[in-house]
Amino acid sequence: MVKHPVDYSFYFVTDPTNENYIDVIQQCVDNGATIVQLREKHLDTGALVAKAREVHEITQKAGIPLIINDRVDVCLAMGAEGVHVGFDDMIPCEARRLLGPDKILGVSVHDLDELKFVLEDGSADYIGIGAVYDTSTKKLKQAPTGPQGVKKIIKYLVDHKIELPSVIIGGLSVENSAPSIIQSSYKGVKTNGVAVVSCISQAAHPGEASKQLRSNLDAVYKTHIPQVIQSVYESPPVILHVTNTVVQNFSANVTLAIGASPIMSYEDSEFADLSLIPGSAVVVNTGSPKVSDTMYATALHTFKSNGKHVVFDPVGCGATGFRRALNKELFLKYKPNIVKCNAGEIISLIKLCEGSDGSEETTVRGVDSTVLTEPLELIALLKQFCSKYRCIAAITGEVDVVCSPDGHAATVTGGDHLLTRITGTGCSLSGVVASYVAHVPLDDLDTVFHRTVDALASYKHCGRRASLNSKGPGSFQAQFLNELYNLKNITTLECVIEYH
Repeated sequence: MVKHPVDYSFYFVTDPTNENYIDVIQQCVDNGATIVQLREKHLDTGALVAKAREVHEITQKAGIPLIINDRVDVCLAMGAEGVHVGFDDMIPCEARRLLGPDKILGVSVHDLDELKFVLEDGSADYIGIGAVYDTSTKKLKQAPTGPQGVKKIIKYLVDHKIELPSVIIGGLSVENSAPSIIQSSYKGVKTNGVAVVSCISQAAHPGEASKQLRSNLDAVYKTHIPQVIQSVYESPPVILHVTNTVVQNFSANVTLAIGASPIMSYEDSEFADLSLIPGSAVVVNTGSPKVSDTMYATALHTFKSNGKHVVFDPVGCGATGFRRALNKELFLKYKPNIVKCNAGEIISLIKLCEGSDGSEETTVRGVDSTVLTEPLELIALLKQFCSKYRCIAAITGEVDVVCSPDGHAATVTGGDHLLTRITGTGCSLSGVVASYVAHVPLDDLDTVFHRTVDALASYKHCGRRASLNSKGPGSFQAQFLNELYNLKNITTLECVIEYH
């Protein structure tokens, strides 16, 4: 049950031992806290209501919720936005009955059994998972979950397509909060925030600690993809798709959904005119090759000569002798600045460029990769390749990998298995990459690299979102296009990007 648009990312829990609590709360709120919980276990009711009203003045001015720990009566007496109850403190449905439907209700959980109880109860708006680590703020009844314990809970929610916001709590600091979010994520799905106490309240400079924590959290949660999409809408790039016959329709729809303008053509004679359009780029996808085709070479040469981005997708490279020879020749002769393919295809292309004839064990089966390469191993291989050929490589799979000629690398984790059950999702991704980079100068490698990462992250995010409302590949395809169209409105990216 999610009824309140609440930002849980920076959840500050007050420390009852800190006499300067008002000043600490003010500094914390001024520097990025998005929700505050007043935790007081020993004050009598009148004193607690008075203290809550004092804190509420600060949170109301900041426009963020105040949550009262355990005390439903105090929340109702002074008008706070909600209550958080421990698993053993009050049955959630009883708290909901007293609070009514409009208050925020959070519940603490430690393991899957407690999660299942809360889900069956159905009253919680969010859960607090922990303690993640040992903590000095309270005596723990159970051993810390660690990030892997949190991951089990996130996995259960993901596998059962349950959307229930969560925050992690217990032993979290300015330094370990962001890594803990990443380590506890599952298939790119992260907890919605961290609840912190002493790392702020006991800091020598609470405002500075809050500011640094906010910055660390923004690196995990914030995304500038809506700004990228906005730039696409404001000046729609024209993307020529020289692509395989199977995916033309879907590729065009994907490109349209993000605000760009697709054009599909196999006619060599018009490529020069198209390459002269400001903000144009080309996708060259070798998925339906013919011996007599000159269109791939013409498209690569024309757009490259006119200083435009070329996204090269060597489909099935390694599957047959013909495809090996074709993709090797096109890549080495025209040197596209972006290569987008799967792991099997890129490993085959790398071996071919190193002089192999490709007759050894193949890395693809048809157009599908048969390679199970660890991301870090693939990064090491790609860094050499990208440096030598001055290209950006975007490699898709369960974990996507992007490398640049300057040695930058990123992995993107997330998405859904249904992305692999629709023909053309990988091919159509090339159009998103081309759309994101079309207006970026070729020599601005840093921006081209990050826009390519953004494109792959967009796909993972939309795959995850689409899966929540899909019963299979048919409904997924339509919902996936809807999610691409709505990228301009997202505030939190539902995948994990890590830089290496």
